[in-house]
Amino acid sequence: MNPTPHHHRPHRCALALAGLLAWTAVLLATTGCATPKQTASTEIASFDQAVAEATDSLAAQTQKLPAFMAKIESLAKETLDKRALVIDPMIDSASGQQTVATRQLEEKVTARLASNHAQLPVLPFQLANLNRSQYVLTGTMTRLQDQKTGAAGAAGARAPFQINLALTELKTGTVVAQASWGGRDGGRVSTPTANLRAR
Repeated sequence: MNPTPHHHRPHRCALALAGLLAWTAVLLATTGCATPKQTASTEIASFDQAVAEATDSLAAQTQKLPAFMAKIESLAKETLDKRALVIDPMIDSASGQQTVATRQLEEKVTARLASNHAQLPVLPFQLANLNRSQYVLTGTMTRLQDQKTGAAGAAGARAPFQINLALTELKTGTVVAQASWGGRDGGRVSTPTANLRAR
């Protein structure tokens, strides 16, 4: 059977995945000392470059974790498709929803992993694949604000995004890698995808 397209998932599956998303958000907030030092940059790059830098930084951190790589290699030997992680639907941090921009982020991260980081192969984010995966990759986009005024940017200007990625072990709840990078807006749409489908 062909994999179910992301936007055609059954309602029950969507609810289950939404539950995992909420669980992961709590997980990231409560891991404490288990959370590794995050790779972050204060520079604002183009959106594509920011995605590439954040993804590469996340992958580089896993290379420094012997236990992580040992699990990945073990899974590769045990499964024919050599898949080890799933990517949780990425969301806008302000609304908690998927948007056109976060869907683009998710697609670009997935493509970057496939082209540059074969040691981190990805399964589609479907309920059946959660039991086959050791790790979940989460991502958010946050519209940066001026620290002094709290404004999202100067008049007529669109503030850049902060892209945040985290890789979490599903079984233990341990965040094994984190990366954050600033990216220019580039005219990307922050409208929730559900709103677009309803039109």
